[in-house]
Amino acid sequence: MEYVEYKMLLLRPAWILIGAATLQFAQQPTVKPASAEERDKATVTGQAVNIQTGEPLRKVVVTMVPSGRRPEARPSGVPTAVTAADGKFTIAGIDPGRYTLSAERNGYVRFTYGARKSGQGMPLQISAGETVKDLSLKMTPHGVVSGRILDDDGDPMAQVQVQVLRQRYREGQKHLEPAGSDSTNDLGEFRISSLPAGRYFVAAVPPRYVRTPGTEQAIAGLTTTLFPGVSDPATAAPVDVAAGQELRGVDFKLLKTQVVTVSGRISNMPAKSDGPEPVIVVLQPKRPGISFQGPPFRAVMQQDRFTFRTVPQGSYLLMAMVPRQRGGLNGQLPVEVGTRDVENLTLTLGPGIRLDGKVKWPEAAAADSNRRVNLSLRNLTNPENSSGTRVQPDGSFQLDELTAGTYRVDVVGLPDGMYVQSARLGSDDVFQNGLNAGSGGVLEIAIANGAAELQGTVTNADGQPAAGAVVAMVPKSESPYRDLKRSAVADQNGGFRLVGLVPGEYRLFAWEDIEAGAWLDPEFRKNHEAASKSLVLKENGREMVQIRVISSN
Repeated sequence: MEYVEYKMLLLRPAWILIGAATLQFAQQPTVKPASAEERDKATVTGQAVNIQTGEPLRKVVVTMVPSGRRPEARPSGVPTAVTAADGKFTIAGIDPGRYTLSAERNGYVRFTYGARKSGQGMPLQISAGETVKDLSLKMTPHGVVSGRILDDDGDPMAQVQVQVLRQRYREGQKHLEPAGSDSTNDLGEFRISSLPAGRYFVAAVPPRYVRTPGTEQAIAGLTTTLFPGVSDPATAAPVDVAAGQELRGVDFKLLKTQVVTVSGRISNMPAKSDGPEPVIVVLQPKRPGISFQGPPFRAVMQQDRFTFRTVPQGSYLLMAMVPRQRGGLNGQLPVEVGTRDVENLTLTLGPGIRLDGKVKWPEAAAADSNRRVNLSLRNLTNPENSSGTRVQPDGSFQLDELTAGTYRVDVVGLPDGMYVQSARLGSDDVFQNGLNAGSGGVLEIAIANGAAELQGTVTNADGQPAAGAVVAMVPKSESPYRDLKRSAVADQNGGFRLVGLVPGEYRLFAWEDIEAGAWLDPEFRKNHEAASKSLVLKENGREMVQIRVISSN
């Protein structure tokens, strides 16, 4: 009896455990299988590190922007993550598609995955249910340029705008474009940060006036100056900034130059009961090869007479405008300033040129209130006078206050599968001759179905995918009045896709690594034509192509 009781005592805990386990299993909820939509979601993981030290970086904001969406400083509604203390991140729930991955952290240059000289990031092709692992985000500490701006006596200059410029292609030509800016303090000091490693030029733009209590005193003779103290960009000295470097001691004096007076009268000023209507008159500097021009000179007005004092030598655009609520008149006149006063100029005000137009959609494409299509007019004579407007659902549009000049017309945001077939102003072919806004008539733009598409793969000499290659397609017969050039960056598999293409003959190029916009330069492309491919794209064509990359060596 004692033995039986002892045995039952030993067995009791086992029975209790089995029962408890059975009860626990019975109480567990049923796991719901993942839906097809959830299984299609992808995941991306990786780590952000300092490119110089390999140290993991925390608090890096990582974003994935879908291809085709315009880049934004702080994009919303896109997959995002923040790195942990070990620099690692995970972004889950990503829809299949192509994305541009970027990362930002204070003290570091904005990072775009796969970016090279072109500045364009390599798109990531994400497949349904895929997990892209261990992406390495090698972030570069930003560079800094600092120094002092002095007047010709060596005294510090306050309120001077300082620009750090880098050379970039624009419309196929090299220009100096701002990469950062600052204004000098009372000690003449400036400090410009967030600069990627590279070669820069530094320019100082003096204020037009020094404000003192109750007055504005003109600064006579001080002109835009580039380091180390020259006015011609061709003779400016570059400064090289290494990753994470603070380049100090970029000190230089503003040049003092001969100045003259520019004066004249405004013709056709509207009158009001107590005198002439107020008019805004400015003299805007024009500096070839530099994309920033600095602040304009302001005129001193007496009735219909204007005077600009202390104007340095150079090329300018004289502009006058009556506010729209007072009639919307305007006028402009190019002015060359030398060593003598410029007098007796006459600038005639007139109404801005109004242009009406109509976009003719294919028969199958009815008016669509959700369609977002814009018209862009680029003034090839004076790009600063370019214009644009939205096309209404019924295809109508109107442009007001255009200035005289020749324009290039572009239609932006066309639905998939459509392209601009023709554009005519009266009997004039706009794509052949450009748009002369002063000739009158109605601008008619015909849209057609049947846009072509090109897909392909870029490979290197070994037949392997050339990830991140810059692909460019250029029409064989180019025109300044119609822009048919297109570009893309090959993804991690060497793949690329160009859509919405106008049927015609093209050349296709693929470069391993080039400067941003260099492919738009005809002279640059000419050196690589032997490595290009000739293509004929037909209406509704869906072409597949493989092209070998042009080595950066």
